[in-house]
Amino acid sequence: MTRFINIDRRQFAFATLALAASARWPASAAAKDTVRMGQATTTLGFLPVWAARAYDTFAAEQVDLNWAAINGGDPACLAALDSGDIDIAATGSDSVLEAVAKGQPYQIIYSLMSKISLNLTVSEAMVKRTGISKDLPIKERIACLKGATLGVAVVGGAQDRTVRWLATRGGLDGRKDIQVVQIGSAAALGAALENGRIDGFMLSPPEGPLAEAAGYGRTVIEPDADIPGWKGMPSLVLVARSDANEAAQKKIVATVRAMNAANHAVLSDLEGSADKIGGKFFPKLPQPVMRVSIRTLADGIRDDGLLNEERAKLLSQFVADSGRTPPAPGSFWTNKYVELAKNTK
Repeated sequence: MTRFINIDRRQFAFATLALAASARWPASAAAKDTVRMGQATTTLGFLPVWAARAYDTFAAEQVDLNWAAINGGDPACLAALDSGDIDIAATGSDSVLEAVAKGQPYQIIYSLMSKISLNLTVSEAMVKRTGISKDLPIKERIACLKGATLGVAVVGGAQDRTVRWLATRGGLDGRKDIQVVQIGSAAALGAALENGRIDGFMLSPPEGPLAEAAGYGRTVIEPDADIPGWKGMPSLVLVARSDANEAAQKKIVATVRAMNAANHAVLSDLEGSADKIGGKFFPKLPQPVMRVSIRTLADGIRDDGLLNEERAKLLSQFVADSGRTPPAPGSFWTNKYVELAKNTK
């Protein structure tokens, strides 16, 4: 069974206690382990988590999921993990490397999205002004961004870092050639694009497909497909403490199995899963947009959360290219739990 709330980190422990006190669980359910998972944002890019909740795949593991959207993004989510308020954090991958480089005891245990899921969507006005199009070579598309104003949820956040990284892929100066402005939520970014306040944004589906369906935007760059050499980089991950005790490790393995079961359910029926997840968690999103979004993200969930040296190197390179110092190789990830999930029950 899954329980969920939307809170800030400081309220998490209190809310968890309140839920436990108010719930009326049968004795058998009370004996189950509970996994407390915090998620940094409520974007669809965290597809395996949405799918696990929609299909209730934790039930087969005899585990209850206590899920929370934690206000404040990756830093607040990792802080909740550090303080013991949650067992597992679902966050952006590069934020984990930045924290580990500063000495924090975190470890990536599972790749939720093995692709750069943030795609560049620009306004129709910018298309007419610059001629930017999927038909152009990728460097020419990036060159069209010179002087553009791109909106992000938070300056310095994952969208900001990815925009500037993208600029460097095309020979632009990510600090000087593109103007980045803080707008806020995905809905606010969509409104800003529609109203001409920004030229584009870099977001995971469904925001790009939604803009295209409404006729005010066009997705012109999908880094995973368009940038050579970057396919398969883990962009969204599950994180645990590197010093997790035996009980915590047992919960992590159960979580990995639940994620894999959810991924298999999605991949076996993309349209049915889009309808199921959309109906439960994104009821206002048009069904065709939800279906397109799931198809777009599906390539990122095909390998059971696998991490490897090649993907770790891509992630370290992404961190370095965005102006930060990555931690030592091998210090920030493990395949231990993925392997245990496959080989034990």
